[in-house]
Amino acid sequence: MNLSIPEKLEIREMEFTISTNDEEDGGWFSISDKTIGIGTKSLSSNPTYTFMVICHEVSEIIHVLGGTRYDDYSSQDNYKFLMDHKEFENHTALFSSIIKKFLQ
Repeated sequence: MNLSIPEKLEIREMEFTISTNDEEDGGWFSISDKTIGIGTKSLSSNPTYTFMVICHEVSEIIHVLGGTRYDDYSSQDNYKFLMDHKEFENHTALFSSIIKKFLQ
């Protein structure tokens, strides 16, 4: 898999800056700072894992901005996602148009 990580990414008319860290795995984002962090430690040994992290962060941002991610107070730092089929279709259309930028 040949991944390309852009420096900037537009999601729902918000421009996010992407930073990478080759000393860690995992990912994070901040809506208020418009930033996305992607750990690339495993990029060469396991690009599928790094791609999954990218997909996770992009997808979760779409859910936050679309109002389909909710705090789950039964567990610390947990979220629930609730959407109808139309919201799911909108999410998938937006997600696929964004994620292809990482595969160019």
